[in-house]
Amino acid sequence: MINTNGAKRPTQSWSMLRSNVTELLHDITTIAELQAKLTMCDMQSSLRQARLPLAVGVSAVVLLLGAVPIGLTAAAESLVQYAEWTRPLAYLTVSGIAAAISIVMLALGGQALRRSSEPLQRSREELAENVRWIRRALRAHGRLENLEETKLSSKPSRRRT
Repeated sequence: MINTNGAKRPTQSWSMLRSNVTELLHDITTIAELQAKLTMCDMQSSLRQARLPLAVGVSAVVLLLGAVPIGLTAAAESLVQYAEWTRPLAYLTVSGIAAAISIVMLALGGQALRRSSEPLQRSREELAENVRWIRRALRAHGRLENLEETKLSSKPSRRRT
């Protein structure tokens, strides 16, 4: 096993290296698989949260395209007939109010859509932690020092559900 000068035999070093690299590749594959599963879970959660805001947005667009031109015209004509406004002023006022309402609706829908992507933050954080662990493990493999300690102690067990 050990030469007369105390050094390990080359075949043992290669065997240990091969074993360690195999373990590392297995760990990396496992991490990649778990990361993909976590991302899929987060994507499903994000899609579930985005359904209502998207439905509200689509409904707002349909309402805007269908009913608004007729309603705006009627409102402006009412101002012309009953308030005795000039036609251009009545149309401009009504369209300004409609634009303000549309902006508020779009802002509210945009905020809800942004919140729907929050579950993906968990995947981003976990991926960053996995990449840091892989880098530490690769550095340890490069030195072939304390590999088992690094692999067991550097990977935090902070999995969130």
